[in-house]
Amino acid sequence: MTDLFENDALSRRAVLKAGAIAVAASAVFSLSPLSKVLADTLSEDVFADFMAVSQPLCGKQVLDPQVGKVLFQALTQGNPGFAPLLAPFKQWLSERAQSTRNLTADLNAQRKDLALVPALMTRAWYLGVVGNHAYAYEQALMYPPIKDMVVLPTYARGAPGYWEAKPEPLPAT
Repeated sequence: MTDLFENDALSRRAVLKAGAIAVAASAVFSLSPLSKVLADTLSEDVFADFMAVSQPLCGKQVLDPQVGKVLFQALTQGNPGFAPLLAPFKQWLSERAQSTRNLTADLNAQRKDLALVPALMTRAWYLGVVGNHAYAYEQALMYPPIKDMVVLPTYARGAPGYWEAKPEPLPAT
C-alpha cells in the first residue's frame, strides 16, 4: 500500500507547515485592530438599524440608547440569525411608510421569514427580557404608563440600598 504523502509535491511536512501558517495568519488577523474596526463598524450599522426599527415598533420617538445597546447585544448573542434579518426588516418596514398597523398579519402573509424580528424586539423593549434573562427590568417600557398607580414589582423591602442605612434606635421603655 502506497502512502498518500510520499509524493514530492505533497509531503506531510508541507501540509503541516501550511496548516501552521494558516492557523497563525488567522490568529493574527482575528486579533488585529483592522478586524475589530470592521466588526465594530458592522455592529454599529446593525445597531443603528435596530434603534431605527425600534422606534416605530415601540411607538416612541426617543428610546434610551444605553438600554438599546444592552438589548441589542442580548438579542444578537442569544439569536445568531437576528442581526442579518434587521436590514431586510427595516427595508420592508420603510416600504410600508413605517406603519405598524396589522404588522403581524402582513408579515405572516408577505414575509414570514421576518415575522420573528418584531416579536423579539417588542418583547425585549416592553418586558426588558431576552430569552430567560432580564436585561432592562427597571427600564422596561411596560412600566411608565402605569407608574402613577403601580409600584415597580420587586422583592426589595425599600429603596435600593435601604439595608445600608443605620436603623433608628428603639425608644427606651
